Amino acid sequence: MGGGSVGFSVLANTSSAPRSGTLAIAGLQFTVNQAGGNAVAVTSDSVSPSSGSGASQTFTLTYSDTNGAADLAYVQAAFNSTLSGVAACDVYVVPASGAIYLANAAYSAWSLPLTLGSAGTLQNSQCAINVGASSGVLSGNIYTLKLAITFQSGFTGAKNLYGYASQTIGNLNSGWQTLGTWTP
Repeated sequence: MGGGSVGFSVLANTSSAPRSGTLAIAGLQFTVNQAGGNAVAVTSDSVSPSSGSGASQTFTLTYSDTNGAADLAYVQAAFNSTLSGVAACDVYVVPASGAIYLANAAYSAWSLPLTLGSAGTLQNSQCAINVGASSGVLSGNIYTLKLAITFQSGFTGAKNLYGYASQTIGNLNSGWQTLGTWTP
């Protein structure tokens, strides 16, 4: 048998579960084990209140990213009876800048942005967002978004509140999550 060395590399394990693989070299089998890593996750966590009714309400939503809240590229909150942007109150926020957008009723365009906490209102035929009374705070891994919403009189019946978050590093997202229900 000759001497020598074999080099190999393994990508970081982004899962919390351990994993293993087998290498075959010169007819011999070698097993390589890798411990679980710190799983990177981005989540749409919760809304308060999570249920209720009324024409106006300030909703507090939380989103998280294990890379830090500053890594969140954008978050969304959407009110509708089904997971569809059409005829919805669908809000898009960039946490780093505080830019907030509202989708039009056809879900074919976003409004021009305003900045959370600045005077102004974004509205479509489903809702109006009081941007001056709304805010966003980045703290550690958590982004807390407060949305002051008044629902339009024609936007009636039970609605689900869906949340979504997307990160910058890794391009992971939470997928759409049902966070609560509200009846305007």
